[in-house]
Parts: sequence; C-alpha cells; structure tokens
Amino acid sequence: MDSRERIIAALNFEEPDRVGFLDFIWPETWKRWRAESLPADYKQYVDFDIVLVDVDQTPRFKRRVLEETERWIIYIDEMGTKWRAAKFEASGPPLPLEGYVKTVEDFEAVKARLDPEDPSRYAENFKEKVESYHRQGKFVALAIWEPFDYCWRLRGFTQLLADMISRPEFVKTMFDFIADFQVKLASRAVDIEVDGIWLWDDMCYKNGPFFSPSIYEKLLMPAHRKMVWFFEKRGLPCIYHTDGNVMKIIDLLARTGIRAIHPLEVKAGNDITILKEKYYGRLALMGNIDVRALSSDAETLKREVLSKLSIALPGGGYIASSDHSIPPNVSFQNFQLFVKLIRRYGVYNPNKF
Repeated sequence: MDSRERIIAALNFEEPDRVGFLDFIWPETWKRWRAESLPADYKQYVDFDIVLVDVDQTPRFKRRVLEETERWIIYIDEMGTKWRAAKFEASGPPLPLEGYVKTVEDFEAVKARLDPEDPSRYAENFKEKVESYHRQGKFVALAIWEPFDYCWRLRGFTQLLADMISRPEFVKTMFDFIADFQVKLASRAVDIEVDGIWLWDDMCYKNGPFFSPSIYEKLLMPAHRKMVWFFEKRGLPCIYHTDGNVMKIIDLLARTGIRAIHPLEVKAGNDITILKEKYYGRLALMGNIDVRALSSDAETLKREVLSKLSIALPGGGYIASSDHSIPPNVSFQNFQLFVKLIRRYGVYNPNKF
C-alpha cells in the first residue's frame, strides 16, 4: 500500500498494511535538532503519509507592524487581526489582541473582500504540487479554517464568545457565510482531486468546549454539517482538528459527518479506550499518543506508544500522531525512536503485542 491507500483504508475503518502517520513539528524544535546535528537521512523520519496543502482564504488586509520593542512586535495580519508576538526564541503562537470586525458594517466590508472565485487565491503551481504529491503516493488534504476558527480571528476570541450569548443571530450569520465561502473556495481543489479536507479549529480547552454543546448545536453545527456534507458527497472525507477535551461535544461532532478527529490530547482528558469502543465505525481517531512521553526516557516512550497502538489499531480507523505537536523539549533521538516504534509496531499483526 502507498500512503494514500493507507489513509483511505483507515478512514473507511479497514485495516491497511500499517498504521498511517502524521505529526507537526515546531520551528523551535527544528532549531534544536539542527543544533543536535541532524543526520543526513533525517528526512525519512518526517516522511508522513498525509500532506496538507492550503490556499489564500483571508480577506487580504495589508500586513503591517504597529509597534516594536526589544521584546515584542505588535502587528496586523491579512485577517485584520492584531497580534503581539515575542521577537526572539518564541515558543507557541502569538497572542491575539483584537479583531477587525467591530460592527455589522465591518463584517460587510470583510465579505466584500472574500471572492471565492478569484483564481489568485490558489498558487500558480497548486495543481502541480498536488499531482507531485500523488506521484509520491501521498494522501493530500486541503487545509482550511472552519467558521469558529475563522470568525474569532475577525471578531476577537473573547468577543466572539460573548457574542454567542448576546448576539447569536449575528454569530450564526457569520458562521453560515464563512461556511459558504470556504465551500466555494475549496471547489477548485475538489476539481483538482485532493483526497480530503483538513478542518482547522480549536474550540476546546482542557476542561471541554469554550461554549456549551447546546450553543454548538444551534449556532455552529449547521455550518459544520453544510461543509462536511458538501465534501462527503464528493468523496472527500473531513479530518477535524481541535485541541482540548472533546468528550462533551464529540457526539455532536460525529453527527456532522466528519470522518476523523485529531489530536485527542491526553492531558486534556481524552481517552482513546472509551472513544475506540464507542465510535468505531462512526469516527476515526487520530493521535492520543501523549507528547509528554516523547521528552521522557526510552522505556516511558515505548510504553506509551505500544499501549495506545494496542487499543487503537484493531479493526482500523486509526492514524498515528502525537496528541499535540512536537515541542522543542523533544530531542531528535527521541523523535527517531518514536517514528521507529510507530513503524515497527504499527503493523496489522496482533502477534506484535
């Protein structure tokens, strides 16, 4: 099997030859690994089964710096969002300070900037890149923001949450418009024959979703369902990313039709034992290998990987990944071991355990 066949089998709850694999590596982690003298053959350890491709989905505001000190830089990005970022040795994302949309009129101005038919939103070599990855046997997923992730950038994170209580109709209008925009924007990628859709979002934290399941069902779930059904009808499974604890909302997510969920953070309380038993055949699982074990000793790392594979592999429906991304406290030696364990024990042979 090649990577594409492997991922499609997992998403269809079939057992491939071995488990599919994807992870994300922080820029600071690469810096550490270079200091540790990456071996010449290091690329074999980041030869993942899934490749993400993207397009310009922003309102195309002009990026500009507003303020700069010795420690910080405050800037406006293409979404119109104001950010504060550390200038040196930054770990993690910058801090969002303020969204562009303050009024209904502001949102109308954003809408006028979002022409999904504009061909320049796709890089000139987009089709060639997809074809190149397919020649390599990769599963190619178009990565887009879903409506909550998109709209908090426009409105500001805390303000959007407040709006979901005080101005639900305005929020639903924004969610519905962004869902329509993303579907239309993605249509060209569908024609180019990507293999799936990667939906970026972070609507949960360690204790659960940022809003109640009932608010999700009323305001955001219809937009999710609209997007997912559009892609599913065209044979494109949707992989949904959200950090945090999804246990309180995962039933509703499954009902939207999403095919898989990532990354199932262990430290946030996601339990793959429960999820595998309850959602097998309805929702594929991706991740749940505790990234904290990757910075520990070899025995702890091996114990974590094997314990999760023994639960997640049988019957298919699983793609291997850490439960977050690879931070700079993980040595390249440990990452090499992580990959070797996935490839050695992630085969569909019960005698391996």
